[in-house]
Amino acid sequence: MFMHGGWLHLGGNMLFLWIFGDNIEHTMGSVLFVAFYLVAGLVASFAQILIDPD
Repeated sequence: MFMHGGWLHLGGNMLFLWIFGDNIEHTMGSVLFVAFYLVAGLVASFAQILIDPD
């Protein structure tokens, strides 16, 4: 979840989160947004492990 392919990848993700995350946080609320962000990251990590365990 916190690993990236390089600085440009990290910067692009931060920019995307800065632009769109504010709208989603406003809709969901701060606590639910953070919980959603972390759970989505965990689900994505486990999906990657299932697809390619190496």
